[in-house]
This record gives sequence, structure tokens and C-alpha cells, in this order.
Amino acid sequence: MTNDKLAEDRALRSQQNQEYADSLAKDLAKKEEKEKIRLEAERKVLRKQTIQLYREKIQADQPPPTSGPPYHHLLIRYPSGARLQLRLSTTTDTVTQLFDAILRHPACPDFFTVRSILPSGEIRGIYPPWYSKILGEEFGTEDFLTPQKTSLQETCPDHSCLFINMIHH
Repeated sequence: MTNDKLAEDRALRSQQNQEYADSLAKDLAKKEEKEKIRLEAERKVLRKQTIQLYREKIQADQPPPTSGPPYHHLLIRYPSGARLQLRLSTTTDTVTQLFDAILRHPACPDFFTVRSILPSGEIRGIYPPWYSKILGEEFGTEDFLTPQKTSLQETCPDHSCLFINMIHH
């Protein structure tokens, strides 16, 4: 009976050790998941801070209105319904200045895409590399990693109506 009791105790001990190991593995997995969530939240805050700092910088560096023809006339519509009319020089103003003007407006969301009516579709190449990277990190995709264009002519036609679409998770 002692050998049976010893074997029973060993089996019980082995079962308890296995249950402890399983429980420990689950606890470690939960801890890792919490840490992953915490790090992602920190990265999200950092991305939003980067956008906010850039907004503050372009508010301070707002260029004077462009003088001299030819002009590129654009109407920007934001998700809130707010509108912005832009008149940019086709010869001297760049896509970066268009992006800055869009982002500078208080109605502009942090994460957005730009669409045009005619031709209908998303306008690619308007985002500077730093913003493309932030969008890619925020939404886990490389769809936004297109090289930034420089000319307004190649980005959107004159008298365009551009829609700013908020991106949701």
C-alpha cells in the first residue's frame, strides 16, 4: 500500500506542477498582452503629439498669400462640414503647402485621407513621408507609403473640390 500511496502522491504532485506551469504560462501571456497594449497606447499618443507639434509649427510658419498668376483654386471640405477655399500658385506652391493648409485648419482630423470628386478617387502622394509613416503605424498598413509628389499640377486638377475623410479604426 505504501508504494501505491507513493505513486499516487507523485501523480498528484506531477498534476499540480503541470497545472501551476499552465497557470504561470497564462499569467505571463496576459502580462505580455497588457504590456503590448500599453506600448501601443504610448506609440499612439506619440503619433498624435507629432501631428500636434507639426500643426503648431505650421501655424507659426504660415506663409503669406501667394501673389501673381497662375493660380490653382481648390475647395477643401472637412468631415464636420467646414470648408476651406485655397488659391495656390501653380508655379511656386508645392504639395507640401497644400498638405500644410489642409492640416492647419482646426476642423482637420489627426488621421485623414484626401479624395477628389473629378476624377473620383483618393489622391495619393499628398502626404509627406513622416505623415505616411504615422498613418501606416496607426492603421497597420503600407497603403499610405507612396512617394510624395511635388507639383500641384500632377496631384489634383485646378478648380478641384477635395474631401478630407477621417480614418476610423
